[in-house]
Amino acid sequence: MRLGFEVDDAVFPVKAHLTVQAHGHQPIKPMRSEGALSAAFAAASKGIGKDFSQHSTRHCLAALGNFLCLFAERR
Repeated sequence: MRLGFEVDDAVFPVKAHLTVQAHGHQPIKPMRSEGALSAAFAAASKGIGKDFSQHSTRHCLAALGNFLCLFAERR
């Protein structure tokens, strides 16, 4: 939310929307190709000085999901 994105915006927007968004903007639609997703991860990684890909993110989210499921089972 700090960059102006809202709950109705795509998780993976087109490259043109990888900037700070104006308050009250129209919902941002998702990108349509894997190439755009790779470009989005490259742009985001460059901004933080680390190299992440959509695949590393998928693995991280899978591991987090597994951890949360194990945690919930133990409660």
